[in-house]
Amino acid sequence: MVINERRRHRRIHFERPVSVTTRHGNRWSCAAHDFCMEGIGLHTSWQAQVGEELRVVFNTAAPGSRPRAVTARGRVCHCIADGDGYSLGVQFLT
Repeated sequence: MVINERRRHRRIHFERPVSVTTRHGNRWSCAAHDFCMEGIGLHTSWQAQVGEELRVVFNTAAPGSRPRAVTARGRVCHCIADGDGYSLGVQFLT
């Protein structure tokens, strides 16, 4: 099976807790499952709307290292039912 990837940057496995805030101020916690320079893949318990803008906050430091929090704005590119939740693709906005 061949998958047509649109990414320009390589995706890396990235398991970290993430805090998400919507434009309306709703907040959720979820988990990242991958990361690239253009965006982040999330596993959530809630369904997001494609096109919705979010603020994501996550730690980029290796486990056991000094925390390095990153805050980024992003837009939901896809939201797919995945087991007990949803898989979200979030593209970072500049």
